[in-house]
Amino acid sequence: MTRELHCLQYGEQEIRYEIVRRPRKTLEIAVEPDASVVIAAPEDTTLDAIEAKLRKRAAWVTRQQRYFAQFLPRTPERRFVAGETHLYLGRQYRLKVVPHVQESVKLIRGYIVVQTHRPTRPEVTRELVEAWYRDRAHIKFPERIELCLGHFPDPEAFRPKALIVRQTRQRSQAGINTSKAAEAQTQQQTVL
Repeated sequence: MTRELHCLQYGEQEIRYEIVRRPRKTLEIAVEPDASVVIAAPEDTTLDAIEAKLRKRAAWVTRQQRYFAQFLPRTPERRFVAGETHLYLGRQYRLKVVPHVQESVKLIRGYIVVQTHRPTRPEVTRELVEAWYRDRAHIKFPERIELCLGHFPDPEAFRPKALIVRQTRQRSQAGINTSKAAEAQTQQQTVL
């Protein structure tokens, strides 16, 4: 199974798509809920044949992308400045950046309080907050895993071997390439 990333110009819009080649007989075009386009193709299908099929279905693809886009979160790119709202465990917290000798991040009465000796530097605030999110994930995810494992008759058979929390970049509007949607957003991805 091989994966390839490609782009097709359809009028004013650019359709980004991924080709997954598999041992199969038919070509499948799928628009995922994140508005990305995945084409499952037989291993011997040429790129021209794939693009011809995608061009034929391009109106449907763009219609599906618009449909799914209405459900995507409309979170603007984070600037990591005081007053900005951030999500944690399903709730919104305002960011409060205060000068302090020691660098730390704490959750205090509806605020994510960032203490730093460089309060005017958003990149420093970003690093501190993202490190805090990772640290909290290493605490919260095992708690949730234990709770969920309790629902299985043999929890040890389903226990993950490791928990990896890593930072990834995600395109805004997930695969829809417009001038406003070209900015990158950050999300936490959990791999079990």
